[in-house]
Amino acid sequence: MRIKLRKNKSTLDTEQIPLEIQSLEIIGDSLERLPRLSNYHELKSLYIHCPQVSSFTDFPPKLCSLKVRQGNISKKCLTSISELYKLERLFLIETKIEKLPDTFFLKLDKVTDIDFKNNFLEELPQSITKLKRLSRINIDQNKFTKFPQALYEMPQINHISADHNSFDEEEIATIYRKLGLWL
Repeated sequence: MRIKLRKNKSTLDTEQIPLEIQSLEIIGDSLERLPRLSNYHELKSLYIHCPQVSSFTDFPPKLCSLKVRQGNISKKCLTSISELYKLERLFLIETKIEKLPDTFFLKLDKVTDIDFKNNFLEELPQSITKLKRLSRINIDQNKFTKFPQALYEMPQINHISADHNSFDEEEIATIYRKLGLWL
């Protein structure tokens, strides 16, 4: 189900969303707060494109795919995301993330696909090495000056995108030598 709100609508009435829904897209430039979503026990895929929403911590228990585009994700929200133990795909794009908690990935061991494109990250926590199923990661357009060391320890990853960061020539040569990636 896709819900696109009018430009001036700042609230979302959940009565129009059936409780048995499995996939939900919420798009709204003026939406300031998300509704309570933990009641949607069958919801597995959630896409949120609401630049004005910054804090949402109430996630459905069976969520497998979370995509958030634009906005300003709070530390409390990141903590809630880190508890989504069934999550397989995590996309936090243009969400102004500066730092992930050190323990962020500890319970996310089912994650196979990560996209943190266009944030303000300078590093990834070492806990990312717990993601034994991770095969794809995108860290394009962040603030990395050093390539995340933890990614060197994860041979199962078959796609790494790290374009448009602040790597110097020496760092780029090291990345190429260790991973065969040319940035």
